[in-house]
Amino acid sequence: MNMSIRTRLILIIAGITLGCLLVGFTLVGFHQVSVLRAQRQQALQVLVDAVGDTSVSALAFGDSADGNESLRGLAHFADIEAAALYDEDGKLFATYSKRDGRSWDWPPSLVSDARPRPETGDDLTRVRQRVVHEGKTYGTIDVLASNDALRREIASFIETLAALAFALVVASIAAAWLLQRRITRSVLQLADIARRITRGEATSLRVTSAQPGELGVLAAGFNAMLENLAEREREVIASRDTLRAVIDASPVAIIACDDRGVVTLWNAQAAAVFGASEREAVGREIKIVAPDPALASVWSRCAMESLSALEIDVCGRALAFSTAPLTGGAIIMAVDMTERRRAAEVLVERAAQLQRAQKMDVVGRLAGGVAHDFNNLLTVVLASSQMMRSRTKGRADLVDYIDNVQAAAQRGAALSRRLLGFSRSQAIDERDVDLREVLGDLEKMMRSVIGEHMVVDFDLDSRPSVAHLDRGQLEQVLLNMVLNARDAMPGRGVLTIRSRVVDGGDAASPNKSLSGGWITIAVQDTGVGIAPEILDRVFEPFFTTKENGTGLGLATAQQIARDLRGEITVASELGVGTTFTLWLPMVACVARRPPADTVQPVRVGTDAILVIEDEPALRNVVVVVLAEAGYRVRVASTPTEAIELAAETGIPIDLLITDVVMPEMSGPKVAGEIARSRPDLPVLYMSGYVGNALSQHGLDERAPLLRKPFTPEQLLRMVRDTLDASHRERARGPCGLDG
Repeated sequence: MNMSIRTRLILIIAGITLGCLLVGFTLVGFHQVSVLRAQRQQALQVLVDAVGDTSVSALAFGDSADGNESLRGLAHFADIEAAALYDEDGKLFATYSKRDGRSWDWPPSLVSDARPRPETGDDLTRVRQRVVHEGKTYGTIDVLASNDALRREIASFIETLAALAFALVVASIAAAWLLQRRITRSVLQLADIARRITRGEATSLRVTSAQPGELGVLAAGFNAMLENLAEREREVIASRDTLRAVIDASPVAIIACDDRGVVTLWNAQAAAVFGASEREAVGREIKIVAPDPALASVWSRCAMESLSALEIDVCGRALAFSTAPLTGGAIIMAVDMTERRRAAEVLVERAAQLQRAQKMDVVGRLAGGVAHDFNNLLTVVLASSQMMRSRTKGRADLVDYIDNVQAAAQRGAALSRRLLGFSRSQAIDERDVDLREVLGDLEKMMRSVIGEHMVVDFDLDSRPSVAHLDRGQLEQVLLNMVLNARDAMPGRGVLTIRSRVVDGGDAASPNKSLSGGWITIAVQDTGVGIAPEILDRVFEPFFTTKENGTGLGLATAQQIARDLRGEITVASELGVGTTFTLWLPMVACVARRPPADTVQPVRVGTDAILVIEDEPALRNVVVVVLAEAGYRVRVASTPTEAIELAAETGIPIDLLITDVVMPEMSGPKVAGEIARSRPDLPVLYMSGYVGNALSQHGLDERAPLLRKPFTPEQLLRMVRDTLDASHRERARGPCGLDG
């Protein structure tokens, strides 16, 4: 139905007014009815309270006649139909009924759940109230009142409300008619001018309006619209050119086709990906421009469904296609994912390598912890066996057994050093070492690592092969080389370990300018060999050809070799085997060790020593060794106990011996606490940990440290050296001068 704006305005204003009145009056009506009902109930409640108060004496003395008289007082209220009074036990006590009303059958007693409460029905309102006086309940009063007066009052209120609503509706219709005349006069003028402009009758027309407010703004908008049309057209053309430049500069191939599959847009990246220029592509079917069979499904589906990142291999490249159907065609986008896929594969490989490296780090930390506990046990074994040996002179049979125990403990100490080397926690202890002895000590372990299915052949140079290095690091390098050779021979094979003394100018030496000679240790296997194209990468960190390899074994071995001023070289032939050669600079002249019988005996004394060690067995051994040497020993099993003992006055303490790592408090921290009361007390530390594990617990690298496992002689010598150094320091005085 086509209605004028005037009619619509009148209907809208009238409808809104009627709706508001309907909602408002309905809410007011419901509220007022609720108020009237509440007032009615409140009045009845007051009346019932008053009657109940007058009935207290009757209920108290059991006078039902007096109770009936109290209820007959309700006859003064026309709307009260009936009432009943029950005693304290719930028995009917007195009743009242309106004279011209109907008779009521009151129950002889109240039911147990008859709680006092008001109840409003259609015809009657019931109020039941307990009769209470000074906190004591005497009975219950039940009153029934007629709702006729309430209905008359509500009906009167509704009639008044309806009359008021009718008057407001009439007023709103009149106001709507006057308002639409004022509004629509200018709007109709604007509509007439707009129709003339759209027909092209007068393009130079402008809207003139003297109306203030929104109508004046509307007229000004018409004029601004006409003036901006030409400018907008120029901006649209410029935006189109900019969009085209963005499309051509995009790294994504963007193609547009119509519903017949004919190309309508072909950017520069599309020309690079598919090898056809824009001139060659536009106007031709896309399946002809790019006829690769792998793309046929994309061209056929692009106008019917949306595709998202559909990867297709085209001529050795990975392309990801996304399409968006349009009315009368489709947009196709293709991204070259070749480099991204390669980068993702590299990233996955690097993540796997990092995970393997983290696992190796965890295993290394575990090995370091095991080595520490192992060192505690070895110290007990070494010290106990040595003290036992000193007590069995003349018992050759027992001495042999004890020597076997000590030899086994020494081998255990060597194993502990290897564990620390594996965990990279072993302290650097460089000294002149004959490599023949190292290889001889490692032979048994290497054979167990290789397995019985392989033949291990040792070919060692008989000449002295001495190098200045850390034995633990050398053992780690050799173990890595042997494990790598074992993994290269999945079945049976022959592993040859060969040592040679080589001249410094040897053609194969890594540094021909070396003044001395080289010692070489070659590990040769009869495995599958290494392909020439990856031979130069075997020492790269994380590079591995093993399924579960970390790529760190040979890289770590090469780094350690270079730290030892050496090098590892490799030679391999497919199907024949691989040889890794460790080159180490040889020491030209080795100082001879003094004979065992020229070693000076350890001096002892009677100094007072406080020992702190949380391991009971090790603590007992240290105490026994010191006590038998003549020292006065006091023992503390916890740092707190030691601090309390040192704080006591009158107890002499000349030296503190403490473990570095303890559960309650670290050794350096304990020494700091004790230094508050004994500032000049020298400290000797013991630990099976090394390297960063000690510095993390606050140990100064210059502090005296006895490494576990140790023998009684080593303990006593370190104790004597620490005490003598403290005595010399005190003798110099506070200024560093001899007294």
